[in-house]
Amino acid sequence: MADVFELDYLGGLRIGRGLTEEMLLQFQDTHQLKRRDMKTGWIWYRLPDWVQGSLIIGVELAFHNGTLESIHFYPRGESESDEIDSWKDLSEEKERLRAEAAASWLRARGFPLGRYKWGEVWAGYDAKGAVGLGLVRYSP
Repeated sequence: MADVFELDYLGGLRIGRGLTEEMLLQFQDTHQLKRRDMKTGWIWYRLPDWVQGSLIIGVELAFHNGTLESIHFYPRGESESDEIDSWKDLSEEKERLRAEAAASWLRARGFPLGRYKWGEVWAGYDAKGAVGLGLVRYSP
């Protein structure tokens, strides 16, 4: 197992604790990043979907004051749409299955759920957001 979570993403982008917002923006043209400024020092970036075997992984990066703090993973099957038409399309059961897929995907990369010296790997259902996901959170 690696000392810290890092991920080789599409186009040579290496996602890990050392990635800064400034470094990420060098990939703006090739990755067409979707930016959300929370106006609190937090800025989120949605990366293009990433095909990993039979899964498509949605990836979001959360930066606080320019430093990568967490990576969020939203797996789905090839036949699932990324777009939700309405709240009726959501179900806790489906989202819990998505969280299980995220946990399996993270384990397969050598990072079982748990706490590490460098941070935490988590997967589960977020009731507030009504979404299942996997997450890597770095310690300050």
